[in-house]
Amino acid sequence: MNRLPNFLVVGAAKSGTTALYHYLAQHPEVFLSPIKETNFFALKNKELSFNGPGDDKGIHRRSITDIIEYKNQFINVTTEKAIGEICPSYLYLKDAPKNIKEHIPEVKIIAILREPVARAFSAWVHLTRDGREHLSFEEALADEPRRIKENWAEIWHYKEESKYYNQLKRYYDSFPKENIKVVTYEEFQENPLKVYSELCKFIDVDNRFVPDMSSEHNKGGIPKNKIIWNLMMKQNIWKTLFNHLMPIKIRKKIKEYIEARNVNKKPQLDIYRRKELSIQFLDEINKIKQLIEQDLTEWS
Repeated sequence: MNRLPNFLVVGAAKSGTTALYHYLAQHPEVFLSPIKETNFFALKNKELSFNGPGDDKGIHRRSITDIIEYKNQFINVTTEKAIGEICPSYLYLKDAPKNIKEHIPEVKIIAILREPVARAFSAWVHLTRDGREHLSFEEALADEPRRIKENWAEIWHYKEESKYYNQLKRYYDSFPKENIKVVTYEEFQENPLKVYSELCKFIDVDNRFVPDMSSEHNKGGIPKNKIIWNLMMKQNIWKTLFNHLMPIKIRKKIKEYIEARNVNKKPQLDIYRRKELSIQFLDEINKIKQLIEQDLTEWS
C-alpha cells in the first residue's frame, strides 16, 4: 500500500531546503521522496506551461502532476516513522495548501524563511549561474511584472516570492497552529545542529541523531568555466555516460570537488541598494512577526 507524507518542508526557495534535504535523508527514521521538489501539491492535474527560459527543462521535467505517480515516490517506505517531501514551491504557489489539506490534512508543515532581499538576490544568482538570467538584478526586478504576467515559473518572481505573509497565512488558515513550525535560514546557518534537532523533534524522530553536514549543497556563485559547468549540470551524453559508469557516492564527491573549484565567490548586492529594498519589506516583516510570533530582528 502506497503511503503519503506526514511532513512537508514547503519553502522558501533559496533558504537552505537543499541542505536540509540531504541532512534529513541521512536520518534512519526519515524517508524522503527520491525527487526533491515534485511540485505535486502545487501543480496537481495541471498542464505545465511555464514560459521562462529553461522552464521546459527545469520545472516541467521534474514535476509530478498525477496522484498515482506521486504515491509511487513513497512506494519504498518500510519502517521509517517520518515520511516527507521538501518542495519550496508549496509556500508560494496558491493551490498547494488546499491540495495538501485534501490529501493529507494531518500533515506537519515546516517553513524556512530567509531575509527577503537576500532570498531574492540569491534566486537571481542561481539563475545567473545556470545561464538562464541575462539581466542585472535591478533590470530583472523591473522586468518581474512582465515575467509574472507571461507565466514564467516562480523562481523568476524574485520580489514577489519574498513576500511571505500571505503565503504563510494560507497555511495558518488551513492547518492547526501546532502543526506548523517556522525557522529562519539565518538561525539554520548559524546553528544547523540546533535547528536540525528541533525539526527532528517536531516530526517525531530521534533528535539526538547527528548528520554529516560537511558538504556544501547548491553552492551559489558564478561559474569560472561555463563549459565545465554545463557538462556537469545540464543533460548531455557525457553526463549520462558518467552517471551510468560511476557509483553515486563517487559521482557526488567528484561533483562537489569540481563545483567548489569552478565557482567564483557569490556576487554581492550594493549595501545602499540592499537598504533601499529592505525598507520596502518592513511592513511585510512586521506582519510576519505577528503571524508566527517570533523575533525577526536579525532581518533588520
